[in-house]
Amino acid sequence: MNLAVKLVSMGAVAASGFLATKIADKSWTSVTGNEPPKGEASVNSSIVQVAAFAVLSAIIAALVQRYVMKGTNRLLAMTGKETKPEA
Repeated sequence: MNLAVKLVSMGAVAASGFLATKIADKSWTSVTGNEPPKGEASVNSSIVQVAAFAVLSAIIAALVQRYVMKGTNRLLAMTGKETKPEA
C-alpha cells in the first residue's frame, strides 16, 4: 500500500469518527431532549443512560466507518490505487 492510500484511508477514518460523534450526539439530544451523558454531564446521568449512549455511539460509529471506508475504497479503485495490503 502506498503513502497516498494510507493517508486517504487515515483521513477517512478520522472523518468517520467525527461524523459518528456528531450523529450520536444529535440523535441522543433529539430522542431524549437531554445532553449526551459524557464528560461533566455523565455525573448526573444514570448508569442505564450512560450504557445506552455507549451502545448507540458504538453502533453509529461502526456503521459510519463501514460506509465511509466503502466509499473510500470505491474512490481509490476508480483512481487505480489498491487498498488491500500487499502479500
